[in-house]
Amino acid sequence: KFLSLSFIKSEIIPLIKQYRVEAVCITGGEPTLHPQLPEILETLNHSGATVTLVTSGSHLERVFDRVKYNVHAWLFSLDAPDQILHKQIRGLENFAELIAWPAKIKSACPHAAIAFNCLIQKQNIRHLIDIYRLVCQLPCAGIFFNVPDLQPHSFAKNGRAVSRDYVDKYVILSDEEMEILGNNLAEVWELDAAR
Repeated sequence: KFLSLSFIKSEIIPLIKQYRVEAVCITGGEPTLHPQLPEILETLNHSGATVTLVTSGSHLERVFDRVKYNVHAWLFSLDAPDQILHKQIRGLENFAELIAWPAKIKSACPHAAIAFNCLIQKQNIRHLIDIYRLVCQLPCAGIFFNVPDLQPHSFAKNGRAVSRDYVDKYVILSDEEMEILGNNLAEVWELDAAR
């Protein structure tokens, strides 16, 4: 279920050094649930690689003080501009805490890089402009808009393909939705170019 600290020390750190890996990205699931996350991040930081932590922010409070100096860049998952849609998409009630994290991190670690990641899906294509505007108000570098990976090997799918029902309900866009997505991304592009 979790990579152990001993495995990272014995197998990953030698690879980082051998191949002069400059950046390591810790993702999940939710990496803040890992019982050895503070020790893993400290070990990776001492390897000389830049460490990025990808998180929903849902369990960050319990480990933040033990990890903050071993993370160089933070990438927060943000798929909605408000609590209601955030809960629908992520199943979490941590929207206010999520958008408060950049200021907390900058207060503790002024040089930390912070960005957001938005997974484009049916539920949020009409809200991309609002998500962009929200991120522009926060002390962060920006936002990435990504599409979901439906391959059987992605994330923790254990070789199982995503169900067709799931794809139809949440992922595959109709022609009308594709037009909405295109228009909203074009507006985000224009807004960002103006900045």
